[in-house]
Amino acid sequence: MNSFQIDLSFHAFVSEYKAALRKFPSFKKDLVATLEQVEKDPRVGDQMQRVGENVFKTRIGIKGQIGKSGGYRLIYHVDWERKVVTPIALYFKPETAKLPDNEVAARFNRLFEAIQAAKQPTPPGSLTN
Repeated sequence: MNSFQIDLSFHAFVSEYKAALRKFPSFKKDLVATLEQVEKDPRVGDQMQRVGENVFKTRIGIKGQIGKSGGYRLIYHVDWERKVVTPIALYFKPETAKLPDNEVAARFNRLFEAIQAAKQPTPPGSLTN
């Protein structure tokens, strides 16, 4: 099975990741391990069917401190055609029991709009040096 690329550019995810590192500096290793699993098989997470067939959620523990059930939740989108996985949310379960479906859907829509905009050709004369 070919592996997927991980796109870590989604702004909301980046902000949440930085906050997680401030709280748990060792979290980077746990997240990297999870992303490596997702990169090999994006279906490792649970599909969030209410939000979209290509949106998944997985648990991440903090090694030596907090197990998966009380740790972080990573929500990500899988673009099967482009073979790209984009994390769109990261939250700490004890602080946020569940990210509302409408918030996940809104983030997914922002990601989808960015992907569509990137696919559009740039009109001649719109580039500036």
